[in-house]
Amino acid sequence: YEQLMELRAEMGHRAFTNEYQNEPRSPEEDSAIMRPDAWTKFRLGESAENALLCIPQKPDGTDDHAAAVPLNSLRTATYLDPAGAGTGGDFAAVVTAAFLGGSGTGTPLKIYIVHAELLRGTGLRHQAQCAARAAERFGSAVIVHEKCGALDMSEFLMPALDGMGLAGQVRLHGVVHNKSKLVRAARFEHLLKTPAILAECRLPTAFLEQCESFGQSG
Repeated sequence: YEQLMELRAEMGHRAFTNEYQNEPRSPEEDSAIMRPDAWTKFRLGESAENALLCIPQKPDGTDDHAAAVPLNSLRTATYLDPAGAGTGGDFAAVVTAAFLGGSGTGTPLKIYIVHAELLRGTGLRHQAQCAARAAERFGSAVIVHEKCGALDMSEFLMPALDGMGLAGQVRLHGVVHNKSKLVRAARFEHLLKTPAILAECRLPTAFLEQCESFGQSG
């Protein structure tokens, strides 16, 4: 109890509540961050040239081929949030997002979540390989990964990329892990103020449930 109270004094009441009492709150009530109910669905399809297409879905669930966007015309990045290999531990997450428009383009930002997978009870090497495969499949120019203490996932990502012939083609960007979930989410809040967020219709249900649970308080 004393250790928890010391943490609350160190982190502040709001951050402590977010992290240790499972009550995360977005600093922007109208933000789309972690709100799958506000996301539009799309489907990954293929063009005649076998290029991946992001095909938005109409309200009735049918494909809107007229609004399809070639994935190779978007900026893509893969994010890796690693986790230990304990069977009862946290999930590791590999998420790939593609970006259309935004700052300097003159058009509103759209974020396409093209891939997500949750991994539990797997080693760091396997997690790195999953991130490298996602980067290869979706043409990511960068893998963003968390660094926590002495743990630096670049030690595992570099061999994985090298084994796939991607060394030098995919940049690694490490960000320092922060205990507060709200602080971690806020890193991307500038991206998520007003954009349209589109989720691939076959994203794992567990991933959407995690997002919804995270942001259930707004």
